Amino acid sequence: MSVTTATRALTGTLAMALALALCTALGVFSPQSAYADEEATLTLVTKYDPNGPKSKNIDGMALSAYKVASIGDNGAYVLESAYAGAGKKAGVSDDFNATMKAKDTEKLAAAMAEIAKGETAKATATSGSDGLAKLGKLDYGVYLVVQTGQKGTAEGYKVIEPFLINVPQFGTPDGTVFKVEASIKTEPEPEKKEPEKKEPEKKEPEKKNPETPAKNSPSSTSTSSTPKTGDSMDPGAMVGITAIGLAAMLLALLAARRRRSE
Repeated sequence: MSVTTATRALTGTLAMALALALCTALGVFSPQSAYADEEATLTLVTKYDPNGPKSKNIDGMALSAYKVASIGDNGAYVLESAYAGAGKKAGVSDDFNATMKAKDTEKLAAAMAEIAKGETAKATATSGSDGLAKLGKLDYGVYLVVQTGQKGTAEGYKVIEPFLINVPQFGTPDGTVFKVEASIKTEPEPEKKEPEKKEPEKKEPEKKNPETPAKNSPSSTSTSSTPKTGDSMDPGAMVGITAIGLAAMLLALLAARRRRSE
C-alpha cells in the first residue's frame, strides 16, 4: 500500500533541490555535513485503523529499508548504481530531483523491490506490541521499504506493497524533519471458510402399491397350480364308483326281500 507521508516527501524534493542550488553557487554544500549533529531516523507505524475510533496495533511485521539514492555534495539526489535500471524496467522516471506522481512512485518501488532481493538492507526492524518498527539512525537519502516477514498479529494481515520515502524530509510545513514517521496501511486477510460437509441424502424406501400384488403372493397370477392334498384320484371317478356301490347295495336288498316273500 502507498504511504501518504512518503508521497508528500517526494513532492517536496524539487523545492529542496532548487533551494540548495543557491548554496552551491556560494560554495560546496553537503547536507550530510551541514547537519552532522542531526540524526535521521525512520519509525514505521504499523496499525490497523478501520476508520473508527479504535485502532489495532500490528505486531510481528518484519520491515527492511534499502537505500536507493543518496544526497550528493551539491544537494541533489544521486541514484544508487544497483537500482539504475529500475526506472526503465517500470517505464517511469527514476529522477528523485523531479516531482513524481504517486502512481509512478508505486511502479518504481515495485521494480526496485525486485532488485533489493539481491541487496543488503541498511536497517531492519520488527513491529512490537505498540505497533512501532524503529529502523534507527540512517544516512540521508531515499529509502525503499519492504515487508520481509510476518508473525504474531501480522499473520492476519495482508503483506504491504513496497514504498519509497525520504529520510530526512525537506521542504515540509514544519521545515526539515529528521525523525521521520510513516503510517503503513494494510488490511486484514479475508477469513478462510472451510467448505461445508454435506451429509449424504437419505433415500426413502420405495412404497409398494397395494393394488399391485407382490411377486409369489397368493393373489398373484401364476402359471403354477395349487399343490394337491390327499388322494390324487379324479373326483368324477369317485362319484361313479360311489354310484355303482349304492346300486349294488340296492340290488342286494331287493334280492333279500324276494327270498323272504317266497
